Amino acid sequence: MKRFFMFQDETSHKFWEISFVGTKQSISFGRVGSVGTTKEKVFNSTELCTSDSLKGINEKLKKGYIEIENSISISVSDNSTPNDKISSYLKAQRDSYKGKLKAMTNLKPLFVEVLQKLDVFDFENYKKNTAHEIETHLTEWWTNPSKGINPDEVIYSILFEYDYYLAKNVQAHSYGIVSWEDFKLHTKSFDMGYSYDFAEGFEANPGISLNFFDNLEVFNGRDNLPDDIDEYELAYMEGYQELLKLYLFSGLVALNEVFKSLNEKGIFKKINTKKGFMFMIGEHDMGEVFPIYALK
Repeated sequence: MKRFFMFQDETSHKFWEISFVGTKQSISFGRVGSVGTTKEKVFNSTELCTSDSLKGINEKLKKGYIEIENSISISVSDNSTPNDKISSYLKAQRDSYKGKLKAMTNLKPLFVEVLQKLDVFDFENYKKNTAHEIETHLTEWWTNPSKGINPDEVIYSILFEYDYYLAKNVQAHSYGIVSWEDFKLHTKSFDMGYSYDFAEGFEANPGISLNFFDNLEVFNGRDNLPDDIDEYELAYMEGYQELLKLYLFSGLVALNEVFKSLNEKGIFKKINTKKGFMFMIGEHDMGEVFPIYALK
């Protein structure tokens, strides 16, 4: 039997693969994109080999590793496109936080309820509405000279920035980024710094809706919280930060799919982009941003 697992956070992207048949066990591990290290072991019985292998698998799951089917090629090949890497990063983050939450046994009932609501959120409808929203704003705002846009100005990136997100109907405004001294294409979260300017007429323009955050409104203030949760201790409770991250990355995965489908239609050719252009998103004044989609 062969099983493959991946782990990704802000500082690492690792794989762990285990194969065990009869009394023989083989474990490979390392950084995604490398061949990694392989260790082999022979046990005195099939039962001991199986027991030790399952114990190792459970330990990895508790640490946030996510099982991936038919993905061994990820460990030895790094020939994917930038957007393949962005998509892989976003999905790995989503699945990692989902795995961490499922491994927690003392979640507050409210956290369980909010987690279940994410499971039934209609992402297909969200993606459909967001695609229409992007196509509309692209024409009416992001490339429209009558709104002050300079079509000759080269856009390095479009940043979507949102404010407080423990609320319903959260909106992310759009900003055209130009003259970015530290510019380079990123495929995972990063600090974009301050060495850039906003494009002419492209500052705090209409952007995208983030209503996948809607169910998090219950965490906004004392009046929305049950008696067993103190609003001042909320941020330190088991599972809270992981739940917020799961909502964020679930939404970003959906947005990546929206931008991919729209790019296949060729609509972004209207934007005067620099090579390595990417759509990004981040919370206002937090510094950290996440790439959503990279154009070729």
